[in-house]
Amino acid sequence: MSRRLRRTKIVTTLGPATDRDNNLEKVIAAGANVGTYELFSRLA
Repeated sequence: MSRRLRRTKIVTTLGPATDRDNNLEKVIAAGANVGTYELFSRLA
């Protein structure tokens, strides 16, 4: 079964609310799929 290529990008604005209570994980689980290397390296 082939996977469909998703052409739509889901961009979210990250701020203080996503820094607590695993909210960033919830945003990603909801479908956000755009970010920067700097952002993810800082959060890791």
